[in-house]
Amino acid sequence: MKVAEKIAPAFNTSDDFFPSPFCKLRIDISESILENLIPVMNEIHGVNFSYRFWKLILSDYINAVISIRHVLEAKLLNTAPGLEAVNSHHVPTRSQKLIRRAPSVIKHYKQIGAVSKTEQLIKQNKNLSFGLPAIDAVRADTGQPLPVLFSIYPGSGDRKKRSITNQIASRQKSLFMMNVISQLPQLFVEYFEKEFNRVSLINPGDKTFHLHGFPPYSSIMIVAKYAEHGAKIFCYQHGAYYGEFEYHNAWFHESSIADEFRTWGWKISENNVPWKAYRLEKFRQKYLQFASAINYDLIICFTNLYGVNAGFYEKATNFFLDNLLRAFL
Repeated sequence: MKVAEKIAPAFNTSDDFFPSPFCKLRIDISESILENLIPVMNEIHGVNFSYRFWKLILSDYINAVISIRHVLEAKLLNTAPGLEAVNSHHVPTRSQKLIRRAPSVIKHYKQIGAVSKTEQLIKQNKNLSFGLPAIDAVRADTGQPLPVLFSIYPGSGDRKKRSITNQIASRQKSLFMMNVISQLPQLFVEYFEKEFNRVSLINPGDKTFHLHGFPPYSSIMIVAKYAEHGAKIFCYQHGAYYGEFEYHNAWFHESSIADEFRTWGWKISENNVPWKAYRLEKFRQKYLQFASAINYDLIICFTNLYGVNAGFYEKATNFFLDNLLRAFL
């Protein structure tokens, strides 16, 4: 066994109900749920949208479904679906749903005019971005940042769509899929058409969306609708362990919907493009703002250290420094 394998934490493991975000089982379960939901969503709304469209729209719900899989497999749920997906290991309570929803409502009322501003920015620019660090070097590469939108949904929405959804759920042979379909959040059923129609298409074939993580529903709908009509999607690495584990779920998810997945310097699949570590550049710029009389050859920044991971980081740091020093001897 290689030294690196000895010090690596057991990320590629899972138990029966809560598969790790670094294991193949989670990818397989996610893709299976999505494969079953795509024809369902197309039937509910009378459309024929693509794998990429529905993966962008449904990703939060699929994650929530995996977290509660043990419940959805055990009994038929009679609870009313909530407005949006809530990631929890049990059926979300009313208070959990309200707490989950409150920040979006507050942000909606703080961003008056954001919808019309977004439309103007899309009209005026070909390269548009969500979530990237706000530094000049990033904007030069990726174009115009867009505001993150938060919509509200008064009334009851299109109840006929819920009737169709329940009919489809009743046809399922699997108790799990009956629950997955019947519990589809209202955003994807009653209010889907309203949100979809809110997005005006302006020369979609000329646009490229640069994503650093996925924005909330109202904004990801813009990306999904534009991509469905010819826009390109470039995704950017935004966290650790990408490229280090074969079954990194975030890498698989983002690579699978991206025309280009821009990495911090590595390449695995065909659409991976070695690129720049924008977060590191932002950190460098902030760091240089602080005066220091000491010059360092190397700075190592750790995540939060606690009992579970301290041993791993100690061994990994020693391994890194030993090999780094050996390279210069």
